[in-house]
Amino acid sequence: MRVIKSYKHAHYVVELFQYGEKYTLKIKDRGIEQSYPVPEEFVSVLDDELNKSGSELYEKIAGIFEGMHYFWGRTLLQMKESEGGTDGGKEEEIV
Repeated sequence: MRVIKSYKHAHYVVELFQYGEKYTLKIKDRGIEQSYPVPEEFVSVLDDELNKSGSELYEKIAGIFEGMHYFWGRTLLQMKESEGGTDGGKEEEIV
């Protein structure tokens, strides 16, 4: 897989990859990434959209990543709380 284009964005790393006849759009934000297959006939349309500074696509991506970060944070918190048992990690008082 090789990078055929990188797009400048203030918050995301946005790259378009090609592997044989297949294309993949990969977007990264603070340690989380999403990959989307892109049909060949949409590559030029997607390129035009990603080059727009006020692209509606970036607004939609922001919403997706916001949800992903929220749910990943909640998952990590729940895992941490469950390490100590069912009481949320609090030690039981011995009487």
